[in-house]
Amino acid sequence: PGGNIGTIPEQNFGLVPRAVKTIFDTVEGRNDCRVSITASYLEIYKDDIIDLLDATDKVLDVRDDAAGNTVVIGASEHSCQSVDDVVSLLKKGSTVRHTGATHMNDESSRSHAIFTLYIGINI
Repeated sequence: PGGNIGTIPEQNFGLVPRAVKTIFDTVEGRNDCRVSITASYLEIYKDDIIDLLDATDKVLDVRDDAAGNTVVIGASEHSCQSVDDVVSLLKKGSTVRHTGATHMNDESSRSHAIFTLYIGINI
C-alpha cells in the first residue's frame, strides 16, 4: 500500500508503525503545548555517513558539540504530521541503502542505518 497504512488493519502493523502511532495518539489534541515531530535517516557505509533522505548523496561529518554530544553535521530533518509520513520516509530511505549479494542472501544490507524521530515540545 505505498506507505499508506490507513488501509491496513492495525493488528497487522509492524513494530515501528505501532510505536509511531502511539506517539501521534499521545500528542494529538494536546492544548497545553505544541509538539513537532521530525525524522532523519542515515546510513553508515564503510567509513562514510550518508543522508538517505537527501538526493545529493553527500557524505556527512560527525563532530562533538559544546555539550559533549556526538552530532551529525548537515543531516536533513523532515517534518512528520502522521504515521504515514514516517512510513513513507522509511520506505524512501530504504530504497537507496547500499546492498549486495552474499552467499546467504541475494540482497543483503552492506551498511548500518539509523532512523531517528525527533520530538520537540514547546510549552
